[in-house]
Amino acid sequence: MRSYLMLFSIAIFVILFLGGGLYLSANGVPNAFYQISPSVAILPALIWALLMSRGPFEKRLKHIFQGMSNQTLLTMCMIYIFAGAFGVVTQAVGCIDDLVHFIMTLLPSKALLPSLFILSASIGFAMGSSMGVVAAVSPIGIGLAQSTGTDISLTLGIVIGGAMFGDNLSLISDTTLAAVHTQKTTAQKKFSANAPIALVAAALYLGLVVVFQPTVSAPFSTDFHTIKLIPYLAVIVFALSGMNVFLVLGLGTIVAGLIGIIEPSDYTLLQFTQDIYRGFASMNEIMVLSLLLGGLMGLIQSQGGFAPLLQRLEKINTGQKHTQVYISLSIVTIISLITAAVANNVISILIIGVIVEKMAKKSGLSAAHSATLLSVFSCVVQGVLPHGAQVLLASRLGQVSPLDVIGHVGYCYVLAGVGIMVIALRSLTQK
Repeated sequence: MRSYLMLFSIAIFVILFLGGGLYLSANGVPNAFYQISPSVAILPALIWALLMSRGPFEKRLKHIFQGMSNQTLLTMCMIYIFAGAFGVVTQAVGCIDDLVHFIMTLLPSKALLPSLFILSASIGFAMGSSMGVVAAVSPIGIGLAQSTGTDISLTLGIVIGGAMFGDNLSLISDTTLAAVHTQKTTAQKKFSANAPIALVAAALYLGLVVVFQPTVSAPFSTDFHTIKLIPYLAVIVFALSGMNVFLVLGLGTIVAGLIGIIEPSDYTLLQFTQDIYRGFASMNEIMVLSLLLGGLMGLIQSQGGFAPLLQRLEKINTGQKHTQVYISLSIVTIISLITAAVANNVISILIIGVIVEKMAKKSGLSAAHSATLLSVFSCVVQGVLPHGAQVLLASRLGQVSPLDVIGHVGYCYVLAGVGIMVIALRSLTQK
């Protein structure tokens, strides 16, 4: 019972953050979802978890700090500040405007949004980091939206969709590595099973974007400085080469700053250093929220976490032999719920992976397919979570509500549909 009471803290956060925003929005409050900071909304949830947990107060605090020091979480926080610096410096130097004008001279208006998805997906597949893609490509999407009058939430949703394509399918992403490790298979086998689902979903999504995208129009301009395209060209080349995300963003920031100083303007080295700090500071709220979420998860895990749910799941699904379709749907359901709760698809796979491996083996479902289901549906949910790292970072960069963004992450919804269709087709072939 205590474990379930601990898990209720997650519901408290969601109710305060999303419910409060919806209530204010219904009452006509402007910028409703900015009125309640998520970093503040999570405090009552953390207090509840502290009250419901057992042990000396100092020990409970220790578990919170251990959750905050999780390597994956700290990596995300570092990406936040590098992304903030890159975004602020490139904007200050004027790189974004020149890049957008350059792109519009190359592509017809109908190809702008599909090309944005393809760019994000390509970088995501090469880099293996959805956060890196969101950090590197969101400014391009924001610049396109501002120059063409397109909804910023739409372009950010397209970027996140491409990022989750890469996170799901990349051979080197943390999601893939966690899935294949827990399912005792290889990245190559998982790719063979995963690729048809991801590629079909991408093709369908691109078709929908081409058919239903809004008319994109902007005054044609050839007034851009070629030298200011270099930072983004460097970032794209570095990312596609598989370079570490920190090096990609760090070198991109340095290149942008140097160009701003070299190119005839009043941009100085002092301003460059100040813009880097402004970029760091712009990520304060999202970093505080991520650390507090990590602390909450650390405390919940120390008190048993999801153990009662997982034990019940294991008893139900490994106590007798079930069909592969039943097991597949069970995997989809539980990985989706846990990802929604912990807001981290890699951690959710690690939590449920061992039990899923047993379930798959007993039903005869191949390890490659169970790994694919874990990867696909954890990425689907992660991409549409308003409190997920990818959505939070994109919405912070674009200064829009996370709820506005998640409504436009169309690729994740299509990917979920294709994944369910594959399971349904499997059920037909087994009859």
